[in-house]
Amino acid sequence: SISEKNESAKQRQQESQNKLEEKEKNKQKAEIDKLRELVANLPEADAKQQILEKQQELDKRLNDLKEKNRVAKEKLTFLQNDKLDKIKASTKEDEDNLEHKRLHFAKKVDELNDEKLTILGKKKTKKDGDETLSERPGNDGDNQQQMLQGNAVEQQQEQAAEDDANGEVRMQMEDQKWEKKLENEISRLQTAFKSMPSPIKMKLIVNIVLSIAAFIAAAITSIILVAVGVSGYSSMAASVLLSGMRPPAIAQIRFFVLRMIADHKEIETPVIEFPDVSSPVFKNSCHTTSNRTQLRDLLLLSSLYFENIHSVLHYGYQPERETNDQLLIGIKTSRLSKSNNVELLLEERNCYSTEDESCETLNPTRIYHVDPPFWGLTTLSARVLLYIEQMRNINLSLITEFSDNI
Repeated sequence: SISEKNESAKQRQQESQNKLEEKEKNKQKAEIDKLRELVANLPEADAKQQILEKQQELDKRLNDLKEKNRVAKEKLTFLQNDKLDKIKASTKEDEDNLEHKRLHFAKKVDELNDEKLTILGKKKTKKDGDETLSERPGNDGDNQQQMLQGNAVEQQQEQAAEDDANGEVRMQMEDQKWEKKLENEISRLQTAFKSMPSPIKMKLIVNIVLSIAAFIAAAITSIILVAVGVSGYSSMAASVLLSGMRPPAIAQIRFFVLRMIADHKEIETPVIEFPDVSSPVFKNSCHTTSNRTQLRDLLLLSSLYFENIHSVLHYGYQPERETNDQLLIGIKTSRLSKSNNVELLLEERNCYSTEDESCETLNPTRIYHVDPPFWGLTTLSARVLLYIEQMRNINLSLITEFSDNI
């Protein structure tokens, strides 16, 4: 019923409001506890004053929430009462319409009964007249003929009146013969409709199936062509991307090493989390801190990040290229000579000369023009990782240099 639904809605609203108030109280309690921890080092009077002000603010917020809940309850009650009034008004209007239709139908039935009695009375009068006429002597032929003509006219009039009333009576009273005739007509029309030829031919279905098959074949061909084309240059694009990611990784390592050696205490910012960043180094603002322990951990993460990029760029990322014991046992190679190593690392390199900016006296060939792997870079990166691991295990308090002393 409507009253039960209204009570259920009020109960659900009350439960929801109770949950909100309980949640607000727990939140306020947590804020008070946190404030007490923050003001623990302050004088007792100041700490009490701050806690009192915070408690007043939280009480005001709780009162505002209760006031909103009260207004919501009143609004729900008003809407339920308004809806109930509309339903009552609609129900009363429907009852009035039904009563009006009932009175109209009763009046119509009375009129039909009166008309039926009138027709039956005329038929009875005609029958009595025929009997009287048959009892009279047959010598008065003219009078008898006139009476027969009059009776024939009356019969025609009565038949016409009865035919006119049949349609109205049939609408109000049951007529098995008429209903049977309508059912036969409906059945005949349904049979004629089912026997009509279908506009959908088998030829059309075959054409649609062939069109769909051709479309799918063309789509599969396009996908195969795209896959073949992408596979042809995907490795090259990955090498270009990873080559661009390697220099920033080296710069990160240099940044954290300098921060650990030349630390500063002038600015100390709180830690801020960045939920949209997936990098293990910059997932928060710890890279701006002066805490050497955190900087050491970030330095280790940055070095591992560089090592992974370097390994993927040189040796690929396919599972069959991973180094394992079986692969190491089967490798047979000799060490690269010092002359070749020096030639690769020193002669074919970037121009770092500050005196000759045009690089006319040095070979400007860049090192990444040589086909990988680059002999010597792996050894250099391994030595850097060794130094970082040593810094990880030393006592950070022994580093006493600051930016002001350098």
